[in-house]
Formats: sequence, C-alpha cells, structure tokens
Amino acid sequence: MNTSTRPSSRVNEFASNLRSRNGRREILGAWHGSKHTTLVAPFFLICLPLVWFGIASNGNWFFDQGGADNWQSLRYFLGFDVADDGRLQYLSSDYKGSRIGWHSLGWLCFKLFSYEYGQIVLTSTILIANLVVFYLIAKQLLTRRIALILLALAACYPGLHGNNLAATFWNYHAGFANAFFLLSTLCLLRIGKQFHWVWAFVGGAAAVVALSTTFALAALLPASLIVLAYAFFTNRQIPILRLAIFGLAGAAAGLAVLALLSVAFGGPLNFMEPQLNFVMRALDDNPWTVAFDDWFSIAGWIGFVLAATAIAMIMLIVVVVWGLTSGRQFSETNRKTVLVSAWYLISLAGFVYFESTGQNVLQVDYISYHLIWPAFIVAGLPMFQVEHRLSDRLVSLLAIALQLVFLVTMYLVSVHDRYELQGVIRDFSPFPAVFKLAVTIAVITTALLLLAGAIRQRALAGLLVTGGVMFAALAGYPGSYQYSRSTMACNNSKEEFVAIAEMSIPLLKLDVSSVSLVWSPVEPALISPRPSCSVAPNYRLTNSLGHTGAASVYPAITTASPSEIDFDLLWNRDVNRFVLLARNEVIIESLRKIIAAAGERSPPVSFNLIETHSFDTGPDGSLNMIILEIEHP
Repeated sequence: MNTSTRPSSRVNEFASNLRSRNGRREILGAWHGSKHTTLVAPFFLICLPLVWFGIASNGNWFFDQGGADNWQSLRYFLGFDVADDGRLQYLSSDYKGSRIGWHSLGWLCFKLFSYEYGQIVLTSTILIANLVVFYLIAKQLLTRRIALILLALAACYPGLHGNNLAATFWNYHAGFANAFFLLSTLCLLRIGKQFHWVWAFVGGAAAVVALSTTFALAALLPASLIVLAYAFFTNRQIPILRLAIFGLAGAAAGLAVLALLSVAFGGPLNFMEPQLNFVMRALDDNPWTVAFDDWFSIAGWIGFVLAATAIAMIMLIVVVVWGLTSGRQFSETNRKTVLVSAWYLISLAGFVYFESTGQNVLQVDYISYHLIWPAFIVAGLPMFQVEHRLSDRLVSLLAIALQLVFLVTMYLVSVHDRYELQGVIRDFSPFPAVFKLAVTIAVITTALLLLAGAIRQRALAGLLVTGGVMFAALAGYPGSYQYSRSTMACNNSKEEFVAIAEMSIPLLKLDVSSVSLVWSPVEPALISPRPSCSVAPNYRLTNSLGHTGAASVYPAITTASPSEIDFDLLWNRDVNRFVLLARNEVIIESLRKIIAAAGERSPPVSFNLIETHSFDTGPDGSLNMIILEIEHP
C-alpha cells in the first residue's frame, strides 16, 4: 500500500512547495545544475539565432549567394548520382575531389531531401556541430557559465555561420573540416582529464578527416601539440604507447573510410593525391595571394584577431610574471589561462607563418574563419578570472541579453545586400583600420587596469573587456551587420539555389570532354524578384551555374542583351557547346541572332540541338534551357 501511494504523496509535496517561497527556491535549486539545464540552456542559445535568422529571412539565410568554390562543392553533391563514368573520373581527379567526406555528407542530404530542405539540413547540421563542440571545449577550458556566454555570442555571429563574414559560403568545406578539427582538440582535452582509448581513436580519426578536407588546418597543428602537452601535464598517468597506438589506429580507420567512400563514388583509392599535388604547386606559386597592403586595410575581421591577440598576450604575461614573482603555486584558473592564451597565440603564429610563405590563409575570411573559433574562447578569459564573483542568475540573464542585443543590432545596422559586401568594405576602407586600432587600445587599457587591481568592480571590468572583444568581432567588419531588413525581405538566395541545382543536372550529364559556354540575357530576370525588390543579376546565377556543372574546366561565361552577344566567344574552337538560358519572350530572338551570325561566318558555323529543358519559376512562367552543340568548320 505504501508503495502505491508514494507517487501521489510526491505530487502533493511538490504542489505544497510551489505554494511557498522557500519551496520554490528549493525546487529551482534542485533544477539548476541538473542534466536538464545542462542540455536545455545550450540548446536554447544555439537554436534561438538559427530560428531568428531563418524566419527573418524567409528561409534564405542558409543558402549560398555568389562565390565560386562553394558552388563547385554542389557539383559533387549532385554529380555522384547523375554523372557518367567519365565525369566521375574527372571530378575525382580535381583536387577538390579529395574532400570526399564533405561531399559524401552533402550527397546524402540531397539524396534524402529536396534541394531546398537538403541544403537547410546540411548547413544547419554543420553549424550546430561546430557550436556544440565549441561549447564543450569552452566548458572544459573555462567553466560552464562562461561557456554559455561565449556560446550565446558565437551562435549569433554571422562570421561563424556561412564560412565567411558575409554568411554566403555555406557550401564551402571550411565548416565541415573545422567541426572535425575542434573534435580532435576536444579529445585531447578529455585525455588530459582521464585517458580512454575511445578519445584517442576518435581524435585520430577526426584529425585525418579535417586535414584531408583542407591542408590549411596544418597551420593549427603546433597549437594542438600545446594542448597535448597540457594533457600530459594534468594527467601524468597517460599511457603514451596506448595513446599512440589508438591514435594512429583512429587515423588509419578514418583514412580507410574516406578511401572506401572515394571508390564507392567512382574515384580512386588514393584519393588524396590530387590535393597533395595542388598543395605542392601552391607552395611554389600561389596564384590567389595578394600583397599585404591590398588586403589588410579591408580585412575588418582582423580587428577581432588583434583584440583577441591583445587579451591573450596580456593574460599570458601577467599570469606568468605573477606566478614567478609571487612564489605561489599556479591555481587551476591560471594554468587554464596560460593554456588558452598559448593555444590561440600559437594558432595565430601558424597562420602568420603560412601567410609569410605566400599562402592566403589570413587575407580571406573563409580560411581565417578557422582562427575565429579559438579567438572567441580567448575573449572569455577576462571574465574567467573573475567568474567566481558572478551569480548563476546574472550569467544566464547576461547570455540571453547579449544574444538579443546583438541580433537586434544586426537587424538595425546593416549594409543593403550581402552580395555587395566587398564593395561596401572598400567604400569604408578607412573605417576598419581606425576601428581596429581604437578597439585594440581600449581592450588593452581596460585589461591592464583590471589585472592591476585599479578597478574595484573586477566582475564588471571582466565583462567590459569580454564585451569589448565581442564588439570588435561584430562591429569591426561592416558586413557582420549585413542582414538588413531589405535583405531579409528581398534576398532570393533560396530561389536561386534551387534553380541552379535543377539546371545543373542536365549539364552534369553531358560529356565531360566538351567545354560549354553559358549565356543568358540581362533582361528579363531569370529569377523574378519579390514585389518592391531589386532584380537578382543574371550574371550571378550563370556564374554559379558554370562552376556547378557547365563544363570540365572553368567555362567562359557572358551575360548580355540579345543585341550585345559576344560572338567571338562562340567561335572559339575550345568551346564545344552553347547553353542558352532565357525566358520564352526572348529565347527565340536570341536564337535567331545566333544562327544568323553563325551563317555569316566564312566558312559558316552550324549548331546541332542536343536537348531542351523547362524549369518552373513560379507565377512568371518557366525558364528555358537550350543546349546546342557547336560544329566548327
């Protein structure tokens, strides 16, 4: 009888506690710190920005806009299913084909879902994976409360969403590689806490997947050695031989899985050879590197890097000097401060060294993206030093408040169109340089006053320093505020993406040995705008389509009105096919002009119709694709 009445008695006791103030405090105290809040708080802080960006943009936030390399990933996602053996061999022979892990995940998402939802699932999964592992690392290096604040800020920072600060490079491989590299770092930290063969195995496999996706992460390997050294320092009982065996076994297993995936998708067993050859060529002469003066003045994200560098150097110097002069044993807080500072500074040194050898790892935001993640953890160090003075309630409220403040700020202060981001940066090129200097000086001054004890409210000072670094991250680059109200209402990224994916399929089926020319008229728009919105330029769509599947090499792409066709491109003997994109009202006129011009050639050039396609683009009708084979005399 007593057992059967126990549940009801517990319910009565719970109801009684709710009616009293002390009872409510007891309930909240039991709830706080439980596994429920451990899961709920990070879940809320990750999902709130994603839902906000998604709803505010009508779902357009998770889709690429512009660029080149990101669209070349799409040809692997789609081509694995529709391409013939010749094209599959070509895809695997290109150095980008070595990113088989990334391409396999993209293929799976588009296999299971439509183009629209497959893209959302793919991009949101990569972003959430990065944020989750980032939170676990911050929790391990700092504290759970500081990790929550950093997670709140990182989740609403556009520069960590789409692989670049304009959040337009979603299908670039950096996010995928970064998630695995962060996972390998987390495994090293877990080994330092308590060795288990699983952490060594997973860490080895994750490192191989990350490095096989992009060798740019090799710049961070020396920093990983610092984390490993710290693991040995904190856990003297780590079995070195077992660590090496299981780490290498994990690396071998990861390499084997990737090799099998390559073979399964029509590629070679030695899938890394094209990327290794590319790296050797880039080390000799990197064609994408520009002079320092040409990129530094417009690289606003360097403001965040400089501010984080200032914090790391100050923290490292002060803590080490204090430890040597005081004669006291280092506390765990100071040891972790030294680790985080050294980890970030050596990561930066690796990037600086790569940049000095002619590799463009700092001058483009979609590669320096990898450096922003540890910079965010450095931003939490001032607060970490005074964390014991902060209440749980203050930390929770602060995390949510900061997230809401930054999201609202990004809504109000922005550039007009995220595709026009680079133009805006150049228009305001003097601003980032002045801002970077001002923020860095302010952060250094506040940090010195804090550590010197000149500021009595140490908790407030810690928050100010962390807030200053975060402000450098968000305001140092005007594009960080790019998501304006007009862009939210008018962005056509989703429509463009779906159209490009659909139009890529027939192109990916073509003989890979032939080179195609993609052409479309400027007017009318291939993708119609929403009411009161500007037209998405056709050159952007045709350029993206060309990189996705138009040819075996980068195609010649032109957009012009029917009366301004550059016929010289058509008569180029290197071009074997002509792909015309147009709506019904202009396609006949365009074809007439092309055929007439071909007949006037001496000797004349003829065309053979290969196939035609029609794509539904909503209320404005269909978009037509005509593929012609050019017969050169």
